[in-house]
Amino acid sequence: MTELFNNGFEEGDFSAWTATGGSIDIVTDPVHHGTKAARTYIQYGGSAYKTVTAASTMYMRTYWRITSGVTNNTESRIGGLLDSTSD
Repeated sequence: MTELFNNGFEEGDFSAWTATGGSIDIVTDPVHHGTKAARTYIQYGGSAYKTVTAASTMYMRTYWRITSGVTNNTESRIGGLLDSTSD
């Protein structure tokens, strides 16, 4: 199996990612493993994405810590794989 992308934010920035948007930053606490993690706030719409080459089968693993800010009638997209026609 070929690894298409692996990033634990240890560079301290988003240089390994294709693009970011909204309010998203790198923090040293809390983290799941390693020494850094990405942090964003739902109400500010932070995001990061990575464009990878097409593959017939893809696996994705992410770790999320949701602490607050989710209320009724709030829509949030957390992780996912999209094709080039998705919005």
